[in-house]
Amino acid sequence: VASVPALLPHEMCGGMTGKINKPAAEKVANELIAFSDAVENVVFVSDNIFCDAAFYDEWTDSYREGLAKVDRAVAEKCDVVAEFSCNQIIFYKGAELV
Repeated sequence: VASVPALLPHEMCGGMTGKINKPAAEKVANELIAFSDAVENVVFVSDNIFCDAAFYDEWTDSYREGLAKVDRAVAEKCDVVAEFSCNQIIFYKGAELV
């Protein structure tokens, strides 16, 4: 199991320079895809942090944008994409494989 939301901030803040590493999302997505190619089965877990209309600081907005990019890239590669919420499963891709 790989936690996408936990991996991204480490790459975004690498080096503790105080600057946001904007290409971090692409790097994380590429590494997760390479990892999925190297193993037989993997489950990627992410969070749905895109539904509210709140205004955030620059770092948080960059994180949310980056997480969306990683999620889309990983979802494209995955055989099954589903949302688990309130004891319900919504399949977006590959329900027939489950």
